[in-house]
Amino acid sequence: MKEVNVVKVVLVVFLVFVCRANAVVVTDDFSDGDYTSNPTWVVNTGAYHVVDEKLYPAYAIGDNTIYLDFDSWANTPVALDVTVNSGAYGDMWVGVDIAMMDSASGKAYWEYARVYAGWGGNSGFNGYDSAGNVTGGVDGQHLNYSATGISPPNIITMVFDPTLGITVYNNGELAATMANYQNMIQCDRIAINQYYSGSSASIGWGVWSFDDVSVTYVPEPATMLLLLVGGLVARRSRA
Repeated sequence: MKEVNVVKVVLVVFLVFVCRANAVVVTDDFSDGDYTSNPTWVVNTGAYHVVDEKLYPAYAIGDNTIYLDFDSWANTPVALDVTVNSGAYGDMWVGVDIAMMDSASGKAYWEYARVYAGWGGNSGFNGYDSAGNVTGGVDGQHLNYSATGISPPNIITMVFDPTLGITVYNNGELAATMANYQNMIQCDRIAINQYYSGSSASIGWGVWSFDDVSVTYVPEPATMLLLLVGGLVARRSRA
């Protein structure tokens, strides 16, 4: 009986570690100074470059959009973490868009973050999707900002759940939610965009910078149950 319990423990531990290892989909801290490989980001509009291990968009009129594709499964919740820093040029009128997308269907959910209240009310976080739905964020939530580029970072987490929709956190606090109006079934692409509507065609780099990007699968009930069973089996083995 003890041998059977030992086998169970080893099997459960193995499965748990496999689940944990597969939870991280992709990460990038830009420490290699390159966004074009390992992993491969693709610039859609505008321009980007890496300086001091941070990803900077161009400070130019219009959109500067970059995206990253990764493997995903249908009906699997996915979480995106990204650190947004106030850049050297620090401009409170320049917003940051972060998206979770399904590349096959073209469906997308965007979160527009800025340092002042947006069109959705008294929040600096406002969501919109590719079907035209708009949702205001939590009152009082906004990006940290400093004209000198010295301010606390904004650690933004976006979670896509096919059932629950989009949930956004800013530095651990709830910033916005949005229902899955489009019935998007998977997220296999993330995108970052900086939009500038100023009068200068090009005045350099660095309104905002991005760092410590990671995409992970959110543990589902089955995985959590596996962890629980592992604990119970271990207790019985010790008994």
